[in-house]
Amino acid sequence: MGLKRNFFTLPKETEAEITLIGTGGGYGESMVVRVGRNWIIVDSCINPKTKDVLPLQYLEEIGANLNDVSLVICTHWHNDHIRGLSHILEVCENAKFIVPRVNDKDKFVRFITLDSEKEAKGGFSSIDEFGKCLELSVSKKIKVVRASSNQVLGKIQFNVGGNDLGEFEIDSLSPSESVVAHFDRELGALLDKRFSVVSVPEKGPNDKSVVILIKHKKFSALLGADLEVKENQDQGWHDIINNCLMFNTKPVIYKLPHHGSQNGYHEDIFKNIIGDNAILKLTPWNRGSKLPELEMLKKYREHSTDLFITSPVHNNQPRPKARSKSLHKMAELFSKNLSEMKFELGIVRSRIDLSDSHPMVSVELFGSAFKVAD
Repeated sequence: MGLKRNFFTLPKETEAEITLIGTGGGYGESMVVRVGRNWIIVDSCINPKTKDVLPLQYLEEIGANLNDVSLVICTHWHNDHIRGLSHILEVCENAKFIVPRVNDKDKFVRFITLDSEKEAKGGFSSIDEFGKCLELSVSKKIKVVRASSNQVLGKIQFNVGGNDLGEFEIDSLSPSESVVAHFDRELGALLDKRFSVVSVPEKGPNDKSVVILIKHKKFSALLGADLEVKENQDQGWHDIINNCLMFNTKPVIYKLPHHGSQNGYHEDIFKNIIGDNAILKLTPWNRGSKLPELEMLKKYREHSTDLFITSPVHNNQPRPKARSKSLHKMAELFSKNLSEMKFELGIVRSRIDLSDSHPMVSVELFGSAFKVAD
């Protein structure tokens, strides 16, 4: 598979795109997806020095029209997935806002208010950022869709020059009904106890992550968010493996969940869901615990030789494939002066030409991104 070097270009009219943006160091990740003439932004992250919202900056750099962003998806409300999301909603005026489903709106709004106390004490409240998104949804009349398992979020017909290139379907595969019910009970118990210091609930945001499936008759992609494997067969990846109704083909692109960690891995995902030698993409976590561990990189490599990571894991130091200096120049143009922040921007971009009878998925690497070698 060849690596292309042309960063500042829109996909061709007939191409779809699945792009992973990672920041290393725990600063965050985002995905930018093109389906038909529409763009989808999944989660958000920022440049910690310039505060630029990276998925927006990417779209602007390649010349995309932000009015073509039709969906903004918040998979869950962890800091590394939500920073800058409210700004995306401000400027993408035609987008619907997809959030994890919550049963009791009043309880959730009260929970947001309690959690914002973290920010007053000097920390970053991801729930406060999410609260801004909900406020914007009211003031700008943005349609909010609450995602859960086995749900169709949208369908987009793809026509170019009078040629029908097929329909895209965007599905949510989680959170499961069991997780949603558990979350409602958690919030009720939390409010009843009237905690003076609010912490993340017993089951954290990862459990409520929205896993996204992008489907087309010629390919599909699975975006794993941070969903984990739980003992309960009705929750997490077990629920998708056992109960998902949305698959019709095996995805050829898989964004690995939770930084490729052990708690996001289940062998049956690869046995029953993912295609052989699919393109695997992940972002690392380089704060405190280092993810993914070298053992997990080796395990994922057993399932596919096409394993890509947006930047190195500094305690594992997986061996990158040699690449030219021109790719690093692209990253310098895209985000300048990053070294002081120990911030490593990496982009793994895939495009697929749906006008081809047997289309192939390309992979382009920019910045600190590399293919994991043996």
